[in-house]
Amino acid sequence: MKYVAITQTKTDSLKYSRDLQQKGISCEVRPAPRVISKSCTPAVYIEYGENFRALITKEVYKLYRVNEKKQYALLYAPWQNN
Repeated sequence: MKYVAITQTKTDSLKYSRDLQQKGISCEVRPAPRVISKSCTPAVYIEYGENFRALITKEVYKLYRVNEKKQYALLYAPWQNN
């Protein structure tokens, strides 16, 4: 599955991507899509085949699943009851 994690700072994105890579999870830091972010927010694009909850850390502000039509479904935000 493909996911996009939004963080609040570029530093958080870099730390988060480094942590994922150390766990063997494929990811890349790029600007967030305009559809899910109004500013030049950094995002981490992730390829992961297991439970998305394993991707949630304190650096993640929002986590979206991306389908084959490039539509984004919000899976996690700290203010939601997840």
